Amino acid sequence: MEGREDEGHRSDVGWNRLPDYGIRYRRPGRKAGLSVTGCDGGRKTDHNGPLELEPHRPLENQPQRLGWGTGVACRQFLDLRHRLRKGVCSILRPRRLRAFLVVVLLVAFGKGFGAVSQQGVPIRSTEQAEKAPPASFDAVYQSGISSLRAGQADRAVESLTQAVRLNPNSKPARCALGQAFINAGQQVESVEQFQKCVELAPGDLQSQYNLGQAYLRLALTTAGKVLESGDTSSYARRIFAENYVGKKAFTEAETQYRLALQGEPEARDLHLAIGDLYLRMGKPAQARAEFRKVLDGIPVSLAARYRLAEVDFLQGDFASALAWLRSATRLDPGFLRSHAGFPELAASGSSLGDVCSRLSKFALTAPDDSALTLLKGTCRRNLPPRTLRMPGNAVSGDTRPPALVSAGDGHELTASELCLAGLCKACEDRLRSALTARFANTETVSEVGRCEYEAGDYESAYRYFLDLAKQDAKHLASLYWLQESARRLAAQSFDRIRQIDPDSYLVHVLSARSWEEQQQTARAIQEYKAAIARRPDAVNVRVLLGHLQWKWQQYDDALQQLMEALRLDPANPAASYLVGDIWVQKHDPEKALPYLNKALSLRPGFLNAEASLGRALAQLGRFQAALEELNTVASADQDGSIHYQLYQVYLKLGRNDNAKAALAVSEGIRSRHKGVLLDLP
Repeated sequence: MEGREDEGHRSDVGWNRLPDYGIRYRRPGRKAGLSVTGCDGGRKTDHNGPLELEPHRPLENQPQRLGWGTGVACRQFLDLRHRLRKGVCSILRPRRLRAFLVVVLLVAFGKGFGAVSQQGVPIRSTEQAEKAPPASFDAVYQSGISSLRAGQADRAVESLTQAVRLNPNSKPARCALGQAFINAGQQVESVEQFQKCVELAPGDLQSQYNLGQAYLRLALTTAGKVLESGDTSSYARRIFAENYVGKKAFTEAETQYRLALQGEPEARDLHLAIGDLYLRMGKPAQARAEFRKVLDGIPVSLAARYRLAEVDFLQGDFASALAWLRSATRLDPGFLRSHAGFPELAASGSSLGDVCSRLSKFALTAPDDSALTLLKGTCRRNLPPRTLRMPGNAVSGDTRPPALVSAGDGHELTASELCLAGLCKACEDRLRSALTARFANTETVSEVGRCEYEAGDYESAYRYFLDLAKQDAKHLASLYWLQESARRLAAQSFDRIRQIDPDSYLVHVLSARSWEEQQQTARAIQEYKAAIARRPDAVNVRVLLGHLQWKWQQYDDALQQLMEALRLDPANPAASYLVGDIWVQKHDPEKALPYLNKALSLRPGFLNAEASLGRALAQLGRFQAALEELNTVASADQDGSIHYQLYQVYLKLGRNDNAKAALAVSEGIRSRHKGVLLDLP
């Protein structure tokens, strides 16, 4: 029976995951819900979802194409839809290069990572701040910070908004206001404030990070709205497919893409996505067939030509690859300059080495032009300098967005088809008159947004789709492309972090989360330790590492990190909970109780801690107290573990009927949960 208990208790599914730390909370006097790890690494309250934020995977080429990005966990999506219907908003995982890592916005005031800078302004209590003159920037700023730390989001927004009015160029006030908006559940407003932070300090790593997280948060809540509308919409299918791609479950991804295509038979971008999937699966013939379908429908499609060139290049058919690239260049002379990352679908080093070795021989006799230069540049970028000898000059590192081209005016294509073809200028021209009308319809604005997205102008696309979402919160196409644009903007922010400081501790954290999601535990631990070496006082990095070791039952190593985290920040509820739960797992409840009680005193309604406390009390033989504690959190049971613990306690108390009922509920939840995992729509 003990094994079953452990299985339920240690379930790391859905929103019961740590980092955020996947921690579950309930608000006093309300239905069980969620709270947030925020500015001070765990002291924020009263937000309506976990911040499970995922920047893209580091150290990989970042393609800019439709259908590529970070992924979303299907289990969390389905669990989120269930909670949304119960009135509890949640946040999903983002997607970018299918990295599937979960990173919390840990904006600690002076501790942890994600710090909101407050240089030169000492923190005072709310009472001290309120004694200052009402119009004083220092007074209202300090009042806002105090409210933010106390979890009073609305008061913080009010005070910090006033501070920003008094000093619009105060970066600390802008960043703190952005966090206050997050805690108040106002993602759009938080993005606006973090944008201002970046404008005030473009080279500041933390500002870039916070902006990226804000975009991701908005993307995730928007994705939740797509899922809330139903699991079987074509846009939900897209999200499920992208999740599977990130998990390298390519067969399941293909199934979801095909189902999405049934709902959108004219969505040729889905054929591109399926073709990309086939390339990842090592099926070039099937990939070529999908790209051909796009070209048959849109003969001037630059996207299809580019992908066909990729297929032929990776197959060693250089003459055909050059023919496709040259045909794209004839349609858009600037096209190749904006695709210096060719091929965007990465090949392994060994296979690419073989391809490039053959290319070096082919290039000796082939006429040199921009297309051949692009192929040669591919080999120079991706292989060590001495691996091969390649004649000619290196390709420019230009990574500008695709050029807005004017070709295609003579083709009878819709505006969206022009965009998909890469002929964005023609698309824009066709829609301009309609867009400038006083009342442009939703379809027109959406088409323009798609044009901007395809052109790589994600900021403009974001604004168009945001306006549409404000007008119609149930327009699935607008919501889907809004979250896609927001994800791209988040990725750009994280890219800038790597450009500013490739060895930043934040980069190592992001890499660690990537390895963790791929269940490469040893590599994840290595990256976390590298981050800690660069930022020893980063409390939340230690908690993330401790959580990973806790999850894999490396309890002694986890205790080392978590106790150091508590030394640095004694008021960290996540660390207190994890230490307490480790002692529960070690069957030493006397040691567990102080930490669990502390976690609950720091964060009332901390569901994970309450459940662990109930188990500790049961281990001590205090069954009635354990029963009361477990019943407090039973309504929030997401995986059946709490009701299973109730079942065991009822048995100890001799209440067999209650035990039988609790076991039935536990098995019912587990059965439904199993359906979520295996019976995806």
